[in-house]
Parts: sequence; C-alpha cells; structure tokens
Amino acid sequence: MNRKGFVIRACFALFALCGATPASEQPYKAFVKTIEHQYFALRANESLCRRSLAWDKRTIWECRLTESDRSIAINGVSDWEGRYFVSGRSYRLKSAKFESSKNVLELKVWAEPVARGILEDEIRLEIPDASQLDVGKLEGIFFGIFLRPNQNKEVYETAINRKLIERYLDPEPELFVLPEESREKVLRAIHLMGFPPQPKLEKVGQDLYIPANFIADSSVYNDIRVSKNQRLATTIERQLKDVRIFAKQAAELPAIKGIKFQWSDFHKSFLEESAAPTEERLEMLVPLSAIGEFAAGNLSAFELVQKSTLRADGMKVTLTSYEPIGSQ
Repeated sequence: MNRKGFVIRACFALFALCGATPASEQPYKAFVKTIEHQYFALRANESLCRRSLAWDKRTIWECRLTESDRSIAINGVSDWEGRYFVSGRSYRLKSAKFESSKNVLELKVWAEPVARGILEDEIRLEIPDASQLDVGKLEGIFFGIFLRPNQNKEVYETAINRKLIERYLDPEPELFVLPEESREKVLRAIHLMGFPPQPKLEKVGQDLYIPANFIADSSVYNDIRVSKNQRLATTIERQLKDVRIFAKQAAELPAIKGIKFQWSDFHKSFLEESAAPTEERLEMLVPLSAIGEFAAGNLSAFELVQKSTLRADGMKVTLTSYEPIGSQ
C-alpha cells in the first residue's frame, strides 16, 4: 500500500471512531421518536406564547422553551405555574425539524379537533441548544409544559386551581370566608364565562362582577342610517341568547353581584367606502338577580338593559328607547 492510500484509510478510520454521530443516533432524533403518534395535555396556557394567524386562519402559538431555576420558561416567563389556568387541551406532534444554523429543535404540535370542520390550533415550540441536550433534558423541557402520559390531568388541574384560588380569590374578603367548594364554584365560573388566561374579577364599588366574553358582532353598522341608540339595541339583542346560557352557569354564585358582558361592534359612514370601520368596545354589567328574572321570562330585553350598567368605549350610556333594527 502506498503512503497516500494509507493516509486515506487512516482518515476514514478516525472519522468512524471520532466523527459526527449518525443522525439516527443523535439525542434529539431519539427524543422525537418518543413523542410521535400520541396526544399530550398542555399543562401551561397558550396565552404565554405569541399569537398569530396562519394563511388558512388557524391560530398559531409560538413558544421558545428554556430551562430556568424554577421551571421551564416560556418566552422568558418562568413563574407561570399557579398563575395561569391549565389549558388541558390535547396536542400531537405534527412535525419536527432541527435547524442546524440556529442549533434549535423546532416542533409543531396540533391540537385535537374540537369539532369536524374546525381548523386545529398549532403550537410551534423552539428548543435552543438542542444538539447539546441529551434525551433526558429534552424530555424534561417538553414535559415541563405538557403532562406526561402517566400524569392525571384532573389531579394536576385541581392542585393548580387551589393555587389560583389562594392567589386571586382569597384576597377578596367576601370570597375568603366562603367554603372551599363555593370558592371552587366561583373559579369555574370565571374560567367558563371568559376563558381568561388568568382569573379576573371586576370590583364595582363593593360589588364583584365576573367578566364574560362574547364573540364580536361582525356586522358593520351604517352611521348614516342607524343611530347609536339603534346600533346598541341591535347588538345587545344579538347577544341575548348567550345571556340566557350564562344565566345557567351563574345561578346562585355566592358573593358575586353580577356578570360583566363584554364584546365589540363596528360602525362607519358608508359614504366613505374606503374608510375602515370603527371598533366600539361594549360592556354591560348585569346583576345576577336581573339575569335570573330575564331567563325566567319576567323581564323584557329593555328592562334587563335598564337594570344594567351599559358602557361604550368606557363611557356610561343610557338607552332612551329599545328599537333593534328589524324589530318593527
């Protein structure tokens, strides 16, 4: 064998012994295989991620995951556990890619569909320095925000809810004195009515109201033909079906005065065709007693509004009449 051939064979031998590990043996590849073809419940809350919309109108949540002293930080926030509601939604791995130029493992997970025809939300996870992490570290980061298959979602959520009650409800004296079961009922109502990332109550004077979010009124009202009084009456009328639904959820809530319904409507002058519609933020604070009477058929829609506090863009509004478009 000549000198050149010997050098070439020696180089190949050294490469085999000391060179790069084959892709199939790299830790991030082995980790990805362990989470394929399964659903995992999200223990964190999507709102900790950056929100955007895909071209097909799916909601995209973008999260950068890093290790911290206390937990796994999501976009730099490490103290989220016990401060946010547990999402509990199930996600499965859609795709995985190692971006060598950034040394980042990118995972795309899709939510379990809530109904046929509804597009799945997507979470895009970034794990930096992935090539330096072994399988155990990668699993620790991933399962820092998702529950492991052997973890009970209900047990975990119950434990987190106790922390949320201590942090957000117990500071209110009228809630602190309630039995644990009653405080849990209030927390569930806050979650179901508004689906906020964190529990929130609004205090009006000495009274507590639970915020409830309605879907925005998608109509654009013509300022030339529709008065503000008509617009407000019409958009309220369109929300009354949901008011009745919330009435069942809010029945006999202890220490809660009422519900603050909030949504948006849109209006513009149709003479200005190119002008964008103006968004109007609406709030209607309704006592639980009035909601119950309305749901029972003992109050008209106008009487319900009269017993409520109506605000448009933060300013109190009093309706002088109740004539929704199309009511005559």
